[in-house]
Amino acid sequence: MRHYASLLHATLAASLIVVVITAAALAGPREDIKEAHTAYRRGDDATAFRIVRQLAKQGVAAGQALFGAMYAEGAGVTQNYGEAMKWYRKAADQGLAGAQALLGAMYAEGTAVPQNYGEAMKWYRKAAHQGEAFAQASLGFMYEHGKGVTQNYGEALRWYRTAAEQGDADAQILLGAMYAEGRGVPQNYVNASLWFNLSAAQGNSLAKKYGDSIAERMNSAQIAAAQKLTHEWKAGAGMVSLHVHQPHRRHHQNVLRGHLIPGSRPGALETGLSSRAR
Repeated sequence: MRHYASLLHATLAASLIVVVITAAALAGPREDIKEAHTAYRRGDDATAFRIVRQLAKQGVAAGQALFGAMYAEGAGVTQNYGEAMKWYRKAADQGLAGAQALLGAMYAEGTAVPQNYGEAMKWYRKAAHQGEAFAQASLGFMYEHGKGVTQNYGEALRWYRTAAEQGDADAQILLGAMYAEGRGVPQNYVNASLWFNLSAAQGNSLAKKYGDSIAERMNSAQIAAAQKLTHEWKAGAGMVSLHVHQPHRRHHQNVLRGHLIPGSRPGALETGLSSRAR
């Protein structure tokens, strides 16, 4: 489990780039943003780059985030993390949650800047409080491992849960690991199995592996209970049946919650959160 968590954070900076690109396309009625996204998906990086460069220089936050993402990926331009950082910051300063999360990831990984967990935490928090699941899961990781903050399993659990309840597959597997190992919460294989099942249902093969491993330690009644909880969650019952403390669930209006659009063109850095562990 811990190996998975380390692998997760090692790829954070790359994993959200496609989210920024997709979210920018969904952020409003601007036809130019949508045109850039369409060009990117079909592999026409030059057209996408030309459009977002103009938007970025006009001060459009979504365009700035896209511009930074293309520099980070080297799409339509020579890869340059320094330029990516510059444009992410411009978008982040305007309050764009996806750009804030990416900025946090770059500080956490020391990409284009000296590694600085304090700065990473600052930007993750800004994005997380806007409802960005990637940033919420990242905060959970930082708390779990004591990076830039005093280690606190309770806070890790809270942020993992917040992201997991939004349907983030990797937050779900990390939350399942907390239950499986009894970190920040009493060990509970039924709840661990629930979150592994939900993550696996999104195609996360590592979650299926962990779920199968946990099942070997469970009796038939526990397995049945986990299956019931999983069914209730999928049917919309959510966490009603879980006998554990839960933080208040706020409803966020956030353009980044859409995550990946089916059919998006895969790229070197376009490995979404739910596909990293496959």
